Amino acid sequence: MIPKRTRKKVKRMACNLKDDSKVCAICWDEFATPKNLKCGHTFCLSCLKSYQKKSENRDEIKCPLCRQKQKVFFGCLDKLPDNYFVKLKPPKPDEKLCCSLCPERTPLKPCSHCDLKLCPSCKCSHKKALTLSNDEYEVSSDSGSDEDEDKDLIDDGLLPFHLALSGQFIKTKFNATLQSSFSIKPMSSYPGDEQNIFVSNMHENETGLCEIITCYGPECVRVDIEGTELDRRFYDQGISCIIGIGMEQKIIAHFHERMLLKEEDGDVQLFTKTENLNPTAVCQINNGQIVCVGWCRDQPGKSKETYNNDKMGALHFYDRRGHFLKKITRFSSESYMRKPRAMSYCKSNDTICVSDTANKCVYIVDPEGELLNRYTGVFLGISGTFLDRFSVFVPGPVCHNEGGDIFVGNRADHAIHILSPIGQFLGYLASRCDIGFGSPFALMFDSEHRLWVGDFKDGKIRVFEITSYKNFI
Repeated sequence: MIPKRTRKKVKRMACNLKDDSKVCAICWDEFATPKNLKCGHTFCLSCLKSYQKKSENRDEIKCPLCRQKQKVFFGCLDKLPDNYFVKLKPPKPDEKLCCSLCPERTPLKPCSHCDLKLCPSCKCSHKKALTLSNDEYEVSSDSGSDEDEDKDLIDDGLLPFHLALSGQFIKTKFNATLQSSFSIKPMSSYPGDEQNIFVSNMHENETGLCEIITCYGPECVRVDIEGTELDRRFYDQGISCIIGIGMEQKIIAHFHERMLLKEEDGDVQLFTKTENLNPTAVCQINNGQIVCVGWCRDQPGKSKETYNNDKMGALHFYDRRGHFLKKITRFSSESYMRKPRAMSYCKSNDTICVSDTANKCVYIVDPEGELLNRYTGVFLGISGTFLDRFSVFVPGPVCHNEGGDIFVGNRADHAIHILSPIGQFLGYLASRCDIGFGSPFALMFDSEHRLWVGDFKDGKIRVFEITSYKNFI
């Protein structure tokens, strides 16, 4: 016979357990978009995403309660099964009040550094004003999600030591904050699975989504800012670059087959053959012409002497129908291009930026082939010291931001150089992220002015937002 006092205690514990099962064990609130794990535990989707960000392996999730591991398809938590048998959090009506800085009546967000309650637009301007003024502040412990939003206020990243001894006068340091990081898993098998799965090309399509190519194809994966896979399309192996040219049309550079393809309404056809040029990058300039850059590769049956004479890079220009217009192999009196790796076009000043890994320089030219500048990333490392290995500039990916500044990834030390629209050195990109920018092999700015960095070593895509600048002038 169980004593009456013990029965009451057991009943009270059971009631408490029942109440606890009605709330998320992470936020201790009623469920919002409840997701069920295989172990049977349920959590809010937003809580699981915040919890997963702390994990290095996005392909699995460990239950916060029982620690049981579960595979996650492409790191996408949205595809976890919903739990329809729990009580959902009722939607909380937003209280519309008048902003402290403007007369707009809207749901307000309090600033974690002062007593102001601001609308979203005013809060964004207020945060940037605090950043530019270098104001001292403390993040309140009860600021909740605002604490994550205000991380960019303390984003003054540190530059690697060797960059301070580069011999270049740094005008501006650009500080970037990591927004998201994810991997793209190819479904195709490659010869030797031990090789790196690297990101070879990225571009934003007309819908604002990013299309990513790994290992030069054959797959093109469409993802959003969080890395959620939305679509996967297959091409031939050897796809080096894809760009959109409007009206849902794309130009595809095929490195191995020496050709440019055109995709329209899902149908892929030959746009033009590039003769003996293996195209590495392609772009469209203001007059609608298609420009590709690349170099010649050794071909079977070709004499070594003939190959050496043709072993150079070139720019090919085509009209909108794929008809060849002209070829540029050198700029003014400069030496020939040898191995152009990447290319980016600036609409604001009608210039083309080309990185040459063999000549170890970046060219800024106009569409007529006139050289405007040549950046070599000059370093003044002391010979015979450990700085020698940092004194090499091997430009890889290039891209332009909205203002026309040029971002160049250095394959030698993984730093990102920033040049003015005419190729003058401005400074470096810095971040407080532990891994920095990884090993950049592809760069892209999206329509929201975020920088996407594709890694050569671990196959990850890291999305950064440039949140502040530090001028040294």
